[in-house]
Amino acid sequence: VMGEVSLVEVDGGSLISSDGLISNISLGSSPFFSSSDSSVSLMDVEIEDISGNGSLVRLEGFSSSSFDSISLLHFSSLSSSLIRVEDEAGVTISDSSFEDCVLTSGSGCILSSVNGWMRFEDVTFSSCSAVDTFYIDGDGDLAVLDSRFDDENSNVSLSQPESFISHSTGEMIVSSTIFNSSNSLFKSISSSSSSSSLIRNLEFEDEVVGVDVPNQVECGTEEFEWGDEVSSSHPSETFQVCDATASCEDDEDEGMTCVCVSPTTGDPTTGSCVSPDGTLTIVPNPIILGSFQKPYSGNGSVFLINVGGTPVDYQIYGVEEYCDLANSTNSSSSLYSFPNLTNYDDLCSDVNESGDFDVSWDGINGTVVLCSFNTLNVSVSSDGLSKGEYEAHLVVDSDSESGAEGMTISFSVSVTSSLIHS
Repeated sequence: VMGEVSLVEVDGGSLISSDGLISNISLGSSPFFSSSDSSVSLMDVEIEDISGNGSLVRLEGFSSSSFDSISLLHFSSLSSSLIRVEDEAGVTISDSSFEDCVLTSGSGCILSSVNGWMRFEDVTFSSCSAVDTFYIDGDGDLAVLDSRFDDENSNVSLSQPESFISHSTGEMIVSSTIFNSSNSLFKSISSSSSSSSLIRNLEFEDEVVGVDVPNQVECGTEEFEWGDEVSSSHPSETFQVCDATASCEDDEDEGMTCVCVSPTTGDPTTGSCVSPDGTLTIVPNPIILGSFQKPYSGNGSVFLINVGGTPVDYQIYGVEEYCDLANSTNSSSSLYSFPNLTNYDDLCSDVNESGDFDVSWDGINGTVVLCSFNTLNVSVSSDGLSKGEYEAHLVVDSDSESGAEGMTISFSVSVTSSLIHS
């Protein structure tokens, strides 16, 4: 049971604590950790069953603290947040989870601040209740990146919070963050700050809980400078807003959406959208050449389509020739799909096709450029074949994304009978 004095006080110095457990503490009006103009570093710390009236941690005066891999399970207080940040103090919280937090009177059960510097990354918040604001009541520079907020316990909240995050002054960025709420009347983010805010790539599960944020950064802006409004001594960070290779849309109620358009991939908030490697698709495959009589031939066309973003070189072989090359140390270097051929056994385990089965094609080995196709005209001769059903194959050897896998074109033909000439 804590009284009016903090258990740990740091003034003008630093504190490092790791691999610890803080549990079963009843707080008085003073915090468990109290820091003035000092840095606090907590790593791999579990926090359980904290109650009372005070904060667990209070940071004040210019400083830079870091909390990494923090796990909270149950914190309840009459009027104080779990973490309090004041007077240009700064804290970075990463790779952490906060669950089951109840604040009877006040806003921001997990963190509240006055002129603070706060950066969250890869943090999960769940099952919290408070007055007006669930989790973070931020006055100062605030960044929330790649995090998640849940309100699955909102039905037992002590009041009806208006938002998950509230923000009053300073710069703010909330990016690539998930909000899961069953109540569409809530807001994910509320702000009254006159400074710019970057609200980007929010995801809403269950109900859409929109934002109420003025002065949002819009598409077309190249960079957003964050982190030096509270104090120029705090590290500022430059965020790329949305690369020109991406699709960007502004929505004042849900924030900016910046994504790559298929088939391009990448993260346009940190880099650019790139086209995938060239990939050949064979259409149709198998090719049904139908039934015909001897001595006629079955004819058809196959299209080699490049569905990727770079040109693809290819060459066509009969199965026997291809397998001979793949099995030859002297000739295998001429194959695009060698030495990473992954389906040699499937292709070459039974390559003995009828010696009288003749597949010819009209088309050249070459290159299929982006968003284009090459046509291969094929002819299957019936000379020397008896009546029956037959299958033959060609191999398309390419340097595409799937080039390590020799792709086969299958031909299905049916010889019905022989013509009788008088």
